[in-house]
Amino acid sequence: MRKIVVTIVVMLGLMISGCGQQIEKGTKDREEIPKTETTAPFIYLHQWKPYNMSNGFGADILLQQDLSEQELVAFIQQLADNHNPVIIRVWTSRKAYQDEYAETPEFKTDYLLYYVKNMTSRRPYCGCNEIRWMQEKGKFSSLYGTQTKF
Repeated sequence: MRKIVVTIVVMLGLMISGCGQQIEKGTKDREEIPKTETTAPFIYLHQWKPYNMSNGFGADILLQQDLSEQELVAFIQQLADNHNPVIIRVWTSRKAYQDEYAETPEFKTDYLLYYVKNMTSRRPYCGCNEIRWMQEKGKFSSLYGTQTKF
């Protein structure tokens, strides 16, 4: 129940912040990141259909391999391919996922990104197709608070 409430609060916060607006540190366009193929090993922590749409794909993913920024972007694009809408969150530890938004050290280091795509003409995040970088400390901390748009 707590996870559902927290997820709803996060989604509302992202809606209020406005999809497509620059976040604090700026935005990276897709052209800046070279395409890379990857088949990273992962586990689904949670999976659902956003807005109960038949072609939707939602997942919390536990990544089991260290990936570069380009590999992470390619991995997300592979998962999202042919789905709409899409919500994907990527974690590197179960502890961070369980501590969801609790400001623990694991959360700050092991929650990597939030991806949202909604190319439909309705529902929240309409017109969004972007990664929001969430890792506060660690390998991708320099990207924290930025977006990679597609």
